[in-house]
Amino acid sequence: MVNNHTSVWGSWWKDFKWGYACCHATIKNSYCTGEDGRKALEAADRLKEEAEADSEEVPKQIAWEEETKQEEHVPNAVESDSKVTVSATARKRALEEAEEKEMEEYRRKRVDASDPMAKMLGRDELVH
Repeated sequence: MVNNHTSVWGSWWKDFKWGYACCHATIKNSYCTGEDGRKALEAADRLKEEAEADSEEVPKQIAWEEETKQEEHVPNAVESDSKVTVSATARKRALEEAEEKEMEEYRRKRVDASDPMAKMLGRDELVH
């Protein structure tokens, strides 16, 4: 057998993973740890299950309320997201209006190539 295993790869199955039945290793071509490796794996699984059982998940609504309470006591914090959105929208609108005014002024002042009097602009002499 490969790497001191007493069983072949795929002789053991757990949690959608194949492994060696002799040591419950799920890494192919790993070295066999024998009975000690199997005991260590079982102990690790027990600790993992106990940790998952001990940790209670806080419902999202309760967590959200606690976060909101904490935000109330933050100095210099933004009052609410809606005010931030409104101010951002107002700034965007003001910028768009300023750009529109600049474009109107540009259109008024630009020289139109099809204008027959355009070539006379800036000349002080009279044409006969």
